[in-house]
Amino acid sequence: MASSPEATAFEASVVRSVGALADIAVGCALLIDGVVHFVSDEVPLTDTTWTLLSSALRSGATAREDTDGGSEMVVPLVAEEATVGFVVARRHHGPFSSAEAALLRLMADSAAEAGVRGRAEHELTDLFSDYLSRDVAVQLLEDPEGGALGGRTMDISVLFADLQGFTSLSEQIPPADVVDLLNRYFALVVPAITDNGGAVSAFIGDAIMALFGAPVPHPEHPLLAARAAIALQDAVNGMIADQPQMPKLRVGVATGPATVGSIGSPRRRVFTAIGDTVNLASRLESSAAPGTVSISAETYAVVRTFTHTQRLDPLVLKGKAEPVLSYRLDGIRDNSDRLVGTSTVATPLSVLRQLPPRRDRPV
Repeated sequence: MASSPEATAFEASVVRSVGALADIAVGCALLIDGVVHFVSDEVPLTDTTWTLLSSALRSGATAREDTDGGSEMVVPLVAEEATVGFVVARRHHGPFSSAEAALLRLMADSAAEAGVRGRAEHELTDLFSDYLSRDVAVQLLEDPEGGALGGRTMDISVLFADLQGFTSLSEQIPPADVVDLLNRYFALVVPAITDNGGAVSAFIGDAIMALFGAPVPHPEHPLLAARAAIALQDAVNGMIADQPQMPKLRVGVATGPATVGSIGSPRRRVFTAIGDTVNLASRLESSAAPGTVSISAETYAVVRTFTHTQRLDPLVLKGKAEPVLSYRLDGIRDNSDRLVGTSTVATPLSVLRQLPPRRDRPV
């Protein structure tokens, strides 16, 4: 069994306090679905230990036994009116002093509080990762200032995707069917983005905007965006195979500098990017043939060795003095896996420890 973030926070809180207890072995355990899972091996388990655990669980109070050979104490960890774990302490010679017992109870309270914080952080990460890659979600949780209003200039890749002809289709089928179709569409395309390290910035009807290389910088964000674009096409083509009236997808990707950050008011804001790179990605998407991906020359310069592409006719775009070069992205080569990975942030939330199953027992 793998431990959760609250288990890691719980154990760390206990370990920090152990040094204050002389000649006392201290262990810690979590109560998960009625089963005690030990996350440390400091206290060898005996029948007395299990008896005290059961007593502490039933009463919600400290259970203690003193003998001529020593003393053992189990302190329940209570969080949100429920027992979530235990601190187990053993002294081989003599009883616990009242000060030591008080310190153990203080440790248990501190550990329970740390566990609640860890669980809340874990739940927030799961929520955010529905819209962002897990790395991006963790980064924003660990750096709340990153969500403040304002922005900074970063080199990123921006992806726009849109279902060609979706408006016409939505006029031909019942509204409930439109909602169902969109839900199934987004259920496929959002993971195609987040699994490749992207952050979903906006939903605009059936269109979607995503950022790569922000808010967590990544040196190979153009290739991440290219992978996501192909994954998007594969996902929608699978829907078309089952439902032929499903519109084809157009995708545009551009790479370059953009201002990235939270934009809006203090009460409502969105994490997005603005600038010429964003505008170019949108225009490439709208000019792409249905069922294809168009990428900018800047994106192509990075991914050309790792992709299958075809040069397109130059685009004449309003506001551009010169025609814009672009390329059709047809696929990703096998060698791209040697270049880039999407897991770029290592945090305590992503570290899973193995608990010893032989030491698990229901109480």
